[in-house]
Amino acid sequence: MALGLPSTVTQRPVAGLISRKNRNFTSFGMIGYEALFIGKAVETFWKLKAIDSLGAGQKLPLEQRNKIVNTLIDYQDIIKILVKQS
Repeated sequence: MALGLPSTVTQRPVAGLISRKNRNFTSFGMIGYEALFIGKAVETFWKLKAIDSLGAGQKLPLEQRNKIVNTLIDYQDIIKILVKQS
C-alpha cells in the first residue's frame, strides 16, 4: 500500500486519480488524497488535542511523547508528521 491508499488505487488508474503515463497523481487525485488525509486528521481530533495538552504544562521527554503518539494515533502518515515535529 502506497501513500495510505488501497492497493487497487495504486495498481491501476481509477477514475482519473492517477496518470497512466508515469503513475503520478493527477491534480484531481492530489486533491482527493489531501481530502482523505484531512479526514483522518478530523477523525483523530481529540487524540491530537490530548497530545497537545501533554506538552502544555512541562516539557515531556521526546521518547515518551513519541510513545504516546504511536499509541494514540492509528494513521502512519499522521504519526510521521507528529514525530518529525518533535
